[in-house]
Amino acid sequence: MLLRMKQWNLLVALAVCMGMLMAAQAGAKSAFEMPVTLKASALLPEATRKGPLHTVDEVVHNDGYLNIYTVKSPLGEFKAESTAELLIRIHEIYAMDAMDKLSSSKAFGDALVQGGKDMVGTVAGTITDPLGTITGTFSGVGKMFQRAGDRLAGNGGGKYDDNMAASVSGYAGAKREYAKAFGVDPYTSNEAVQSRLDRLAQAGFMANLTTTAAKAAIPGGVGLAVSAVSGVGTLKDIDVAMPPADMRRANKEKLEKMGVSKEMTEMFIKNEAFTPVQQSLLVAALADMQGVAGRDAFVHFAIPTSDERLAFFRQRMARMYANYHLNVEPLERFEAVGQFIAAKTARGNRLMLFPLDYLLWTPQADNLLRFFTEDGKKVGGKVMELRLGGMASPEAKKQIQALGWKVIELREFMK
Repeated sequence: MLLRMKQWNLLVALAVCMGMLMAAQAGAKSAFEMPVTLKASALLPEATRKGPLHTVDEVVHNDGYLNIYTVKSPLGEFKAESTAELLIRIHEIYAMDAMDKLSSSKAFGDALVQGGKDMVGTVAGTITDPLGTITGTFSGVGKMFQRAGDRLAGNGGGKYDDNMAASVSGYAGAKREYAKAFGVDPYTSNEAVQSRLDRLAQAGFMANLTTTAAKAAIPGGVGLAVSAVSGVGTLKDIDVAMPPADMRRANKEKLEKMGVSKEMTEMFIKNEAFTPVQQSLLVAALADMQGVAGRDAFVHFAIPTSDERLAFFRQRMARMYANYHLNVEPLERFEAVGQFIAAKTARGNRLMLFPLDYLLWTPQADNLLRFFTEDGKKVGGKVMELRLGGMASPEAKKQIQALGWKVIELREFMK
């Protein structure tokens, strides 16, 4: 009888333990969040949500990391897969409107008519460097030999390079100059912008209309037309009119000065998931972090980038680290964390930065943060700090803090 009671008590105890375990598992599962729908009015300032030429749809989808917006305008409907990309798309709408005003202006039309009369002498007039903003010690001829040498050495000829006809005619250079004049990336994935740049470059080149004259021809001026939406400063430090071959060369030189190996530099430079502008912005951010060790680890982290949007994300991540280094606390070094990157600050803290819009607590986020936590404890970071470009859901923030992280929500571009 006593034996049976002991067995019964053991079974009850096991049942209680199993029940507690199942409850704990159920509680853990209930903490996980599914992708949500947000409201633009709760995320964005009014000036960003609506302007003379654009309206951001109130329904915003979130995939657990980034917000996916729809922006509507008389010029079309555009998708944006992050708040940062949304600002670029809005800016492009106003730039396209300015381009359309230029195309329909009397001055542009008159120049086209005159340009048609002067086409006989056009070829002789194209053997000049239309990209007068390029700096350096090389002449236009010197740069031509440099680019030719790069191609012979296998260092050029990427998909972003000018083909021979576009290079000789000056069309490719004209397109980049127009992109610079209107404050847009000449390699943007926005096809509506690309088609307008192509049209302007063809017509403007035929009419021998300089970008200075083109801007003057826009009613009200290009500044008024393009600057209707502020907050888009991503191109301010990059001369987008520079030929891709020259951008590559400048980026190589900067990476070599940082101590990045030649082999790693070549792999990064040849990764065409990065446009020349994105690549230049990432390298510029690394160059701003003078004295930080392990910048080659960040380059190694960037090499497997497989598409343009991921390249945009990693380029913004580099800029976040540079801003932290310059404005918050100096960084000591970069450190690889699996397939991710972290930094050690001058005070010995472990720092991870992500340009996320709204982080949800998903099984994937749980796995990653636990991995980051284990790694952070191994390296002995005094404080583990996670900074997000946007914010985390209340549940995500609670769970991350429970793992021992200090969470900072920067709420860039948000209300």
